[in-house]
Amino acid sequence: MTAKAATPRVPTRPRSVVTPEILRALGDPVRWHMLQLLSQHPELPCSRLEETLPVSKPTVSYHTKILVRAGLIEARRVGRTVVYALRREALRDLADDLGALAPAVAAPLTW
Repeated sequence: MTAKAATPRVPTRPRSVVTPEILRALGDPVRWHMLQLLSQHPELPCSRLEETLPVSKPTVSYHTKILVRAGLIEARRVGRTVVYALRREALRDLADDLGALAPAVAAPLTW
């Protein structure tokens, strides 16, 4: 039996939190409005979102599920009510990843 040569390990960059799913979730005006509302409160019950947003209850449910799947908000049940909270750390990580795409330039570019 012959031994296989070890493949050299290539250092990997930490995985980015920016995914197409997150960008799609942020790209909808209703979901963006939900995030803005949640940013102003520690938590909001689903009924408050339904009262505030100009869409139907099933539409609120649809959009909150997308935001939960994208990891931008979290949902928890309190009795018969679902309460949503913004995942602020996820948004900070997202902002950091996006900022890394356009790092600060030491000198102005000249063309």
